[in-house]
Amino acid sequence: MIYSLYYANISENYPVHWSDYLGPKRKMEETWWDGSKYIGDEREGEMHGQGIFTQMDGTKYVGLFKNGLRHGYGTYTWPDGSEYIGEWLDNEENGPGIYTQADGEVFDGFWENGEFLYSEEISPTEDEDEMEEAGAGSGFYVSNSGHIITNYHVIDRCEKISIHLNGEFFDAVTIATDVKNDLALLKTSIAPDHVFALSDESSYPLQDIIVAGFPHADDLSSAVKFTQGIVSSIAGAGNNLSQIQIDAAINAGNSGGPILDSLGNVIGVTVSSFDEMQATNFGVKAKVVRRLMKRNKVSIAVPNTKKISKKNLSRIVADGTVHIVCWD
Repeated sequence: MIYSLYYANISENYPVHWSDYLGPKRKMEETWWDGSKYIGDEREGEMHGQGIFTQMDGTKYVGLFKNGLRHGYGTYTWPDGSEYIGEWLDNEENGPGIYTQADGEVFDGFWENGEFLYSEEISPTEDEDEMEEAGAGSGFYVSNSGHIITNYHVIDRCEKISIHLNGEFFDAVTIATDVKNDLALLKTSIAPDHVFALSDESSYPLQDIIVAGFPHADDLSSAVKFTQGIVSSIAGAGNNLSQIQIDAAINAGNSGGPILDSLGNVIGVTVSSFDEMQATNFGVKAKVVRRLMKRNKVSIAVPNTKKISKKNLSRIVADGTVHIVCWD
């Protein structure tokens, strides 16, 4: 029998065969006739995912691409030293970003179609009424600077990413992705009430776990939800050693949320489940998250070693887990 792997995210499921999902990340390295060069991820022969594009005159872009175009978070540097760091859409600056001219003048604010609109700190999003919610998932804070970990498939199709807090929406931007392991690193200006630490110990079968997230957020309450279970296996679907298998219940909207040990340390990130098999769910191991954070120079909190009551644990987990909304 061939089982289908489903992402535990948003308003629709995306069935894929596990061998496709776990397949090697495709890389591309190409130099064109004019001397421009690309090194990075590709899809169907086009720049797609994380990559670096350079031109002969010294122009350089490091960031995300979609279907051959700059799309998502990235840094663009011009030959004169001027630089833009922020969000892109179809090769143009769109969303929150910072442009620094060669003479040092800074334009920090929001952009649309390559034009600077206004200067403002990341604030409650004002145009949700003009956009449609494409889905939602979960995430969790990993730094006091506002860095958030979630699944790549939660934010892959988003034109805009928001953090939903206390009835308001706040913008978030994509800093980096790990498509192979289905991870994304986001950033928002909203300071966290709690920062999760990543466990530095290996998981083991029968280890007690807690899963936190925002399943069915439109139908249930807006509060974070908890389920409990154990680690069923230290390998995921297809013997994927970057994952763990768990039996704690997960549902649509749980994707990207933390899997925690009894001390409140993250041992994994909820990612997917087999719909044909009960209590067969998967998470990306904390060590994989650690590598993504280190590559992007994000400080990692020291794991907790002291026992904590369930009451206090539920409080701090609720403070550090976020509801992520995807707009198109």
